[in-house]
Amino acid sequence: MMQSIYVHLDSISNHVLSSSIRFQPTVLTQNEVPKNLLLLKGRSPLATYDDYTGFYYIKDSKKIIAFLEEVQTGTTEYNWIDFESLEFLHQLTPQEIADLLYISHANTHLHSPFFYKLQNNFIFLNLGQEFTKVYYRKMDDFYRQLAGQLTKKMSEEMTRLNRRLFFNQEKNAKELPVELMKELVTYFKVGMVFSTERITKELQKYTIPLYIAEDRYHVMENVYIKDNLFGQLIYHDEQGWTLDIFKRKSDIL
Repeated sequence: MMQSIYVHLDSISNHVLSSSIRFQPTVLTQNEVPKNLLLLKGRSPLATYDDYTGFYYIKDSKKIIAFLEEVQTGTTEYNWIDFESLEFLHQLTPQEIADLLYISHANTHLHSPFFYKLQNNFIFLNLGQEFTKVYYRKMDDFYRQLAGQLTKKMSEEMTRLNRRLFFNQEKNAKELPVELMKELVTYFKVGMVFSTERITKELQKYTIPLYIAEDRYHVMENVYIKDNLFGQLIYHDEQGWTLDIFKRKSDIL
């Protein structure tokens, strides 16, 4: 299982290619939870078949949250898109339905990935081996997903590193501020790695090394060299999260 978090942001189409970032319903507010999900790939016992589109769909917020939580831990690969209402779903043209099929099979878009009739905020594509490609209408949703995943990984690593001292007591990191993640947008656009499997501890300070990776996500072992190291994401028990950037993008590329 891949431990590091890879992020490559395409700001033109608002999609993020990443590894080890689970889509977490817990970081969404009640109003942000999708009203309906259309399954472009995969089936779920929570879903109902739609004769008009030929896809399965899930409605009801409780079922949708249950599905998204199941996807985090399950082995079935799903592709999905959210939509506002069945009424407008059934107004899709054959060409628009074909566009959805294309996105799911080719993992890319021909036309805008944000459909006027669906009013979708997301398209989630599972690429296998813990890699996903997600289209976000609002990029703040991505930053919250990333911050939530890093907070979770830091909490897990703090618990592991302090196991002997605290007799397996679970430790929880403070929530990572979204604004701190936005400071890395320049590196996201190039492609970077949060090396969470290389977290180090010094007294009350935990450090995640940050590497430029570009599009070399499929050969991650070639990323972890000194020349690609550009900063650290630091967590301190008392002070919380800080970001230390000691190489600009232009100094590396």
